[in-house]
Amino acid sequence: MKTPEEKHTLKMLSIDPPRHATRGRLEPAGSMRDLKAEDLCRGTGSQLPELIVAKLHTLNPTGFTERRVARKARLLLDLLRDTLSRRWPHLSLAAFAEILVAMHYFIKVNDEIPDTYDGGYIDDLRRLNAVCEDHRLEIEDYLRWRGAR
Repeated sequence: MKTPEEKHTLKMLSIDPPRHATRGRLEPAGSMRDLKAEDLCRGTGSQLPELIVAKLHTLNPTGFTERRVARKARLLLDLLRDTLSRRWPHLSLAAFAEILVAMHYFIKVNDEIPDTYDGGYIDDLRRLNAVCEDHRLEIEDYLRWRGAR
């Protein structure tokens, strides 16, 4: 039997049905597939940060890998928020797209290594590290700007 807190967490992550069939795989409802580019362009894509924050709340704060995942995901979330709010208009389209792909991978529970398994966030960390490395100069510029505010 699940506690009310566990039920709430599962509901926030939309792990329970209904699920969308996508390329023969099941995905949680309420995933990034439900968001439209138009919502992001109009600034109404508030579901995106909510999905990411809900996933961040499921991480074990004492786990080494999960702490590193949380730190990278929070940085990228802040970068997305500042870009979408037009406070930081310098992010390239390539970086923006790749960050979205990495964040989509992060919020998925059943990815290459399911997040419910021991070591299930190693693949998420690899994806987040790769996007941070690929766009290191842009992220460093963003961090300098953010530090100067």
